[in-house]
Amino acid sequence: MTQYTVLLTLSREGGMSAAQTARACGVTQQSIASVLTNLEAKGLIRREPSPVHAKVQIASPTDEGQAALDRAYQEVIILERSLTAAFTPAEHASLGELLERTTAVLVEQTPGTHTRRTGPGTAGDRDPTADPVMPSDRSPAELSPAERCSTGRRRTARQGDA
Repeated sequence: MTQYTVLLTLSREGGMSAAQTARACGVTQQSIASVLTNLEAKGLIRREPSPVHAKVQIASPTDEGQAALDRAYQEVIILERSLTAAFTPAEHASLGELLERTTAVLVEQTPGTHTRRTGPGTAGDRDPTADPVMPSDRSPAELSPAERCSTGRRRTARQGDA
């Protein structure tokens, strides 16, 4: 899952340093270093010197990396739809609420991340009786920043998705 998350982040944000990628994905710089090394060895990302800092390398997906991400993303859509179908709308809403709260605690406990807001207009204000939200079939590059490092957060479906 971490390699998928990193590819998704790099695809969405373009070139990023290891530190930026680690912060965006909520992992340590030590963890991200090994992930980036593995992705580079597989030819899925390239790292080039930063034009601003000589010691910093900027990672970005290769064409092969983007193709792998697109294939993986299609599998994620199928999996998320199958999981959604396994629950009633009420169960799905309850599970979504529990996952949102769990994510909020994890974000609050992760050093270097911003505290998650709650209140009107945020995930904490979601109507639990609303229809379950299906995953989007947008390409990874079209995802919002909140969706790019999702490992359990719900994605908003486009009009007409079933």
